[in-house]
Amino acid sequence: MSQEVQKGDPFPSPESVARAFAFPEGKIQTRDGTERANEKYDNKAIAAWVFTSSDKRFVPVNSVLAKAGTLLTPEISQKLETRLSKATEDGKGPAKRVSIGDAKGYAGMTGFGPGGFGVTVLLHLPSLNADLQITMNVPHDRDIPEEPELREYAAYLNGEKDFSLPLLQVTSNAVERVIQQKDRLFKTQVRPRSAAEHPDWKQLQQLLGKPIAAQEVVDFVKTHELKRIAKGDSGAFTAPHQSYSVMFRQNTVGTIVIQASPWPKGYGDADWTAYARPLPASLTPADGRKAVERKLGSPIDPGGDQWIHDELTIWVFFNKDESAIGGVYVWRTKDKP
Repeated sequence: MSQEVQKGDPFPSPESVARAFAFPEGKIQTRDGTERANEKYDNKAIAAWVFTSSDKRFVPVNSVLAKAGTLLTPEISQKLETRLSKATEDGKGPAKRVSIGDAKGYAGMTGFGPGGFGVTVLLHLPSLNADLQITMNVPHDRDIPEEPELREYAAYLNGEKDFSLPLLQVTSNAVERVIQQKDRLFKTQVRPRSAAEHPDWKQLQQLLGKPIAAQEVVDFVKTHELKRIAKGDSGAFTAPHQSYSVMFRQNTVGTIVIQASPWPKGYGDADWTAYARPLPASLTPADGRKAVERKLGSPIDPGGDQWIHDELTIWVFFNKDESAIGGVYVWRTKDKP
């Protein structure tokens, strides 16, 4: 029977890290990495820990717990599935599927290059609607210890043993400890905003074609507490509840993205909400393809998903069987992206 996890305890436990890698327990140190993780993951990290050693011999292990969809995104899942499809028949590929309780995800080599290589376990925890990532980056110029007490650990560093097995062991311990202290970890998370705080479509439409420095855009971003994510002069202002985004290119608002329906199970985040106001062009989330065509006519291309309406182009993303709308992208037709 494992001990009750106390407030502030790291995941995995330092003892489990030491045992898994055959490293002296007294030399494993922990550091809270939550602040740095939030800088990297746009404030969506819940908690993070870094495991090192007092003598600097231990290759650091990093653990991050974040809101679902932050670490194990659909794009990353697709990339890993592609790797799996190319794996050899005996399973000795760059990635493999793993399950720990009801948590499922992937484990394998990442970031192999001249500077070293990484080993990562990446899981989705459905019971907590969260992602968990355990990673270690091993430099090629690592110092191989000669001390008798580090002989077994040295076998990992010199390639005689695979880092994946001990990393899976500490991941299992991390999952257990996260679940044990879930009340502490999740009680302070921000809850979804009310539907009344969603701007109506007319407010959003008025932003199209405006420079992001325009006072109207600046005031809108401030009032609705939008988060700016940009690379150069392109990017987006996104609502905290993720129900809509204001996208810009060359520092001018060009597209409005609206999340019309809740994310499918296993994607998105518990705090993300669907847009709660009427959609553009009198569309509703329950509209399937036939209903959209009745309201907007034929799409631009036969069988396509884009319509012209009142000088706007509306790109509709349907669910899998096209029986409802998942989201819409809208831009001024004359400003085709």
